[in-house]
Amino acid sequence: MKTTDENKLNAAEAVVLVLANNIAIWTMIAAIVVIFDLLKAKIQLVRDLRQIQEKDNTGVTKRKKKVREKMEETGINVIRKLVMFAVATEDTELDANINYTASDLSVASENRVSDIIRLVYETANTHKSELAAYGVTDEMLELLLTLHQQFLVAMPETREKITLSSTATKNINTLITEISDLQRTKLDRLIAGFADTNPDFYQQYKNARKIVDRGGRHEPEEGEK
Repeated sequence: MKTTDENKLNAAEAVVLVLANNIAIWTMIAAIVVIFDLLKAKIQLVRDLRQIQEKDNTGVTKRKKKVREKMEETGINVIRKLVMFAVATEDTELDANINYTASDLSVASENRVSDIIRLVYETANTHKSELAAYGVTDEMLELLLTLHQQFLVAMPETREKITLSSTATKNINTLITEISDLQRTKLDRLIAGFADTNPDFYQQYKNARKIVDRGGRHEPEEGEK
């Protein structure tokens, strides 16, 4: 990973820490909750891919159970909204295709649950514009996709494929860009709303967003001239 990308990742982790330490301030805003989870998931996926590049898969394997639980939880939320949409529009085919229960996911094999989550994501993404009225956001779908990617990375056969290819490097570069874009276009603008009501929290966030390289040279904060 390039030094600049490592710096961006470290700064993003600092942002996550600030948000975690001030959760009571923003937790009532659903959009921030979803973006917070998405940011954490993308950061962890980068770390997992780095770990695989270095041939140490122990941590990835240990996280697999937690990733699956979060993936299933997010998947069920999307499934329920898809079912609402199917019932409201009398789309019996859609209802039949995605009407999975939490129990269905929990007892499914790793490959099976992975296939179900992928189907749910693709189905929801197809109906994204209609599902907005039911509370399904772009960030929610992106979170589901990222968790699915995390789960795939944690599966042994996928880890082996990534280790033997350039996939990890390519995915890391893409994820770093996505993490930066998520903060700049979404999170920065949401947190700016606390500048007057919670100035200390806002300043902590601003400080965390500054990117400082390992040699001590300050790189401009994203958006800073």
